[in-house]
Amino acid sequence: MTFADISTVPRRPVVFGELFRLYPKLLRWTPALAASLTVVLLLVWKEGALGSTEAGVWMLRAAGLIMAVGTVFLLDDPSSNITNSSPTPLRVRSGARLLLVCMAVSVGCLPATVLTSQRVSLAGEWLGVVLEIAAMIGVAAAFSLTMQRWLGLSEPGQFAGVGVVATLVGAQLVGARWPMLVGPGPQWEAAHLRWAIVLLLAVLVVVLQLRDPAATTWRAAINRQPRPG
Repeated sequence: MTFADISTVPRRPVVFGELFRLYPKLLRWTPALAASLTVVLLLVWKEGALGSTEAGVWMLRAAGLIMAVGTVFLLDDPSSNITNSSPTPLRVRSGARLLLVCMAVSVGCLPATVLTSQRVSLAGEWLGVVLEIAAMIGVAAAFSLTMQRWLGLSEPGQFAGVGVVATLVGAQLVGARWPMLVGPGPQWEAAHLRWAIVLLLAVLVVVLQLRDPAATTWRAAINRQPRPG
């Protein structure tokens, strides 16, 4: 690649547009579609059992977990042998995939949100469950991007999915002392403070993994521009 070639590379807004046009062909959509179908089937099966606020909360949680595990495969980079040599920065490539994960989870959880809207209040329980789902996505992204960066795995989706489930199992195991998977009640706010901490830690790990491997400082990682090959 010559300097003239690099000088014609689109700026960031266009780069994102190019990535979104290419990703439908490059990414692993089948697990995300299967997760969406699973959520719909679960809603059909349990529709008659959603008679309380707590039942609605657990349904939203289940939908979020299923979608987080299914969409983490969108973070896989099966074409990494090509994209790693592109002038597009790592933070842009991975950021675009992470944005797609968030969009897919939102769409997949929409039926559950609509079905439980009469039982789960927006200002209380719904925002709390959204925080939990965001933490699940953050944990999934942290596992996936860490394994891509340090283990050289281009498609670590299955391991990241196991990591999300293991995190929730761990949350359940410490529930006696630090409850996290709780229903509406006196422990709700304290539990979601813990979820906020989980999300913050996950975001910190993700930000660390999005650093340019060739950069030596944070400022260089943020401001580094493609150089002539």
